[in-house]
Amino acid sequence: EIHATTAPSFFRLRKRLRRWRETAERNKVPYFFFTVLRESISYAFSHFNFFHVQKRNPTFEQCNATQENFMRLTLSNPQCQFLYKGEPSMRAQKVTNKAVNKEDCQAVLQEMMELFDWVGTTERLNETFVLLEHILDLPTNHTWENYRISKDRQDVYFQKENVSSAVLEWVKDMSTMDIEMYTAVTNQYRLDKLGL
Repeated sequence: EIHATTAPSFFRLRKRLRRWRETAERNKVPYFFFTVLRESISYAFSHFNFFHVQKRNPTFEQCNATQENFMRLTLSNPQCQFLYKGEPSMRAQKVTNKAVNKEDCQAVLQEMMELFDWVGTTERLNETFVLLEHILDLPTNHTWENYRISKDRQDVYFQKENVSSAVLEWVKDMSTMDIEMYTAVTNQYRLDKLGL
């Protein structure tokens, strides 16, 4: 996952990733491509908090954490949007109405399935750690350090509990393609399929 206002999207990078894979295979260099997806409703709240409430990115509209603002600024299928078109497109989606379509999201999913050796989820991040421990042949007593990348903040985060059940259903309706992508990867990438 590449973040920055000028960073290319996964879809734009896919050809380069394919070349890296082919080069590694040709030179007999071990490689392991992986990424992590987030459950759709959780992603919507995280995006709203990070970009709109916490005032971290001045290129996104800043606002108070209210249900009305959440509904006004929630994007359609934001995870697919990010993977297909990159972060800059997320700022423009509401203004230009240029959201991703089903074919875009299906193309992202197909490329992920072909290119990545593993697609984990934030909700089951421990599975990704178990797999990395196995691949990296880490000692059995290895522990992962818990680093918080963002600064500790005293902000009250806007969460599922702050909206009505109707709004949660609305978010699901806005995220149908993200939900399909998430479901597909959670069914495909499982530790029990790898014998771990």
